[in-house]
Amino acid sequence: MEEILNAITLKSVDVGENDKMITFFTLEKGVITVGAKGVKKDKAKLKFSAEPFCFCTIKVAEKSGRLTLVNADCKKSYFMLSSDISAYLCGCLLSETVTFLNKEQPDGTLFKNLLKCYESFLKGVKKSVTVKFLLDALSNSGYGYDFSACLGCNGEITGNVYLSQDASCFLCSSCAQENDIKFAYSTYLRLNKINETDYFELSDDENDNNCLKLLAFSFKEKFNLTLKSVGMLLQF
Repeated sequence: MEEILNAITLKSVDVGENDKMITFFTLEKGVITVGAKGVKKDKAKLKFSAEPFCFCTIKVAEKSGRLTLVNADCKKSYFMLSSDISAYLCGCLLSETVTFLNKEQPDGTLFKNLLKCYESFLKGVKKSVTVKFLLDALSNSGYGYDFSACLGCNGEITGNVYLSQDASCFLCSSCAQENDIKFAYSTYLRLNKINETDYFELSDDENDNNCLKLLAFSFKEKFNLTLKSVGMLLQF
């Protein structure tokens, strides 16, 4: 059986001399892994499909539970992002997130948001849209944050902010417990602003690194997922 899918290339792994296993985030099926024969050859027709950040349509064939790439058509390549180390690391971070959360689980909103991030990277806006994508991914998974008030007393948070030990909510200093994580009020405000702002209206800010650190902690606590690209990204 053959299917045509809208896909974004997340990563690829070499198999033998000429083949690759490509991980795609598809609009219709979520994250899938597809065998691609001969794509490592210099003049391979489908070589582009194995390059990271490629938006394409793919035709795949299934046999005995395995998917094989039959054909592909490039809609837009964002491979040029690989030449910008911070944009590349942001892209890798998003790929890590999607690969974990959307294995065979389609999510049309995150699919479109991933493309919005790539477009923003091209314009030089990187970390802020990455933070927004992570916030949206948490929300789509049922773990979105409420920035309207302290979850403990329902009062406005105006001073020191605490993230609960299980990374489930924000608390004021009066409601925080001993093991809750204190962080800067400016980071809380920045997270809230990013959360409320459209992707294409964002610009990067010096506080975005702190936002990334906090979200990396959240993903670790909620999903036991270590976002490996964060550590490298914080250096740029």
